[in-house]
Amino acid sequence: MQYINILIPILLLLLLSGCGGANTPLAPTNTVLLAEQGDAASQNNLASMYQFGDGVPLDYKKAVALYEESAAQGLVMAKVNLGYMYDNGLGIEQDKQKALALYKEAAYLKEPRGMINLAEMYRLGDNIEQSNTKAYMWSQLARFYTQFTKDME
Repeated sequence: MQYINILIPILLLLLLSGCGGANTPLAPTNTVLLAEQGDAASQNNLASMYQFGDGVPLDYKKAVALYEESAAQGLVMAKVNLGYMYDNGLGIEQDKQKALALYKEAAYLKEPRGMINLAEMYRLGDNIEQSNTKAYMWSQLARFYTQFTKDME
């Protein structure tokens, strides 16, 4: 019984200090180490952290470099993310043709986010011949693959 009198204040102190709580920011240590070792998924994740300043300083150039490394290894989501950087000129000179090529590559590899971005380029006629039909087709394919992926879980 005397241990409970000691444990309760300690547990309350830990709880109030946020130790292990859901809002405790995570250090990107493992992500950084794995990215430096060439892990494509970690490179993509770390790039995203730099793109949004999430736990690291905002740095578009580092984000682009890491997305490029990850995409070169074939990570499809990195191709979409790199396409977005080219599309918006973040950390690199804006290049709509390069963005379009990356979105198409990702879309043909069945990545819904690549399909959505490609659909948007068709819808707007953004560096491509405007086509509501192709925009609709790609958006519906993205919807299908999104649902298909959820059904597989």
